[in-house]
Amino acid sequence: SEVEQVIGGCVTQAGQQASNVTRTAWLNTSGDYTTGATTIDTQCGSGQQANNLIHALIEAGTIDVGLACGVELMSRVG
Repeated sequence: SEVEQVIGGCVTQAGQQASNVTRTAWLNTSGDYTTGATTIDTQCGSGQQANNLIHALIEAGTIDVGLACGVELMSRVG
């Protein structure tokens, strides 16, 4: 896979959004299981923070290609 790291932001990591929803989504799109994927929570800025972290990894030369995203479905939280 060209993508070396996936970081997703999700404020409410509970219910169906628990258990690293970013990794689950990545693997369900036939993503390579060797690609790192993690979910972060920085409240309202989670998606933007995911973008900032991918940018920092690229700038540091740690990765060449990364994917940042944000997800939240309030009807699935409770």
